[in-house]
Amino acid sequence: MKKIFVATACILMFTQSCKEKKEAVITNDKDTIVVKSDSTNIEKKSDKEPNIISNNLGKYPSEIKLFEDTTIGSRIKTLSDKHYDAIVKNFNVESPIVEENEIYKTTGCKKNDCPTYSTTILYDAKNDNLNIIINENSKSTVLKEKGAIPYSSTLKSK
Repeated sequence: MKKIFVATACILMFTQSCKEKKEAVITNDKDTIVVKSDSTNIEKKSDKEPNIISNNLGKYPSEIKLFEDTTIGSRIKTLSDKHYDAIVKNFNVESPIVEENEIYKTTGCKKNDCPTYSTTILYDAKNDNLNIIINENSKSTVLKEKGAIPYSSTLKSK
């Protein structure tokens, strides 16, 4: 009898707390589901949240402090490894972030000498993938996080 009373009390307390909060949150590794107690609507928030690149279309990398960002900036540093210091040092003349089919691009190059050193950063929002293309003295190095990102001629020209 005591167990039934305790279980009933727990259910009542949970029900009351849900009424006060107006929602219950259920999470797993990939998604968050918010169930609102005052309606039958279920709101699903995907793990593909906007990040510093996809959230700042048209802005310049220095304006949004791209290399200082704890998510994408850290990923750029990890992916570029031994090239990182040269990329940052020579990312003086930059282009704003542009997009085509959820693929974002920005570029930076050495001031007064872009042909000598330039970097293109590509971010594929659909697959959460990052590529870095380094052009140094007419030699290209492509760094791929999860594979090659399709780089159309239209995106190249932007």
